[in-house]
Amino acid sequence: MGSSLMTSPSSALEWLRASSSSHEDMLESCVAVCDGEAEVTVIAGAFKGKAFIPGVYDPKTWSCVIREDNIPEEDFYVLRKDSSLNLTWVSDRDGHAPIGSLQCGTHFHGEPLYIGRFRCDGRLLSGMVDQQLGGCSIKLLHRQFFSNHYEVLCLSSVPFGFTYSK
Repeated sequence: MGSSLMTSPSSALEWLRASSSSHEDMLESCVAVCDGEAEVTVIAGAFKGKAFIPGVYDPKTWSCVIREDNIPEEDFYVLRKDSSLNLTWVSDRDGHAPIGSLQCGTHFHGEPLYIGRFRCDGRLLSGMVDQQLGGCSIKLLHRQFFSNHYEVLCLSSVPFGFTYSK
């Protein structure tokens, strides 16, 4: 497997650098979210300058597509979790991220970004919760979608010793 970028306090959740030699093994334990009735998305991310921006794994190009620019990133990370870790979607609004939210990257200004989703054009799509923007944004096919009512992907229970700061 590749090298780790960020880990949770329990090391049950980590960003793992993607490598072509570990393609199938890597995907086995990745965090995947359902973006619709049958569409499953693997959470991925890549560096864009100083920022780490969340995206989605594209199995056709074996790359990370950052929805902001729709350009495949070949040097990317996937979010991997231990099988004992349970995740849940928590409703929130106005850029807030509840305790236990999964940080999926950092904004260019250093602010955390979280995994979020909302219904858009009849489809449940994943995006990023940006506290500065006050909501969840999704850029898809050069169109920007935004909602101040969304769900955030969170740990089902916050482990002892986990700290939260806002």
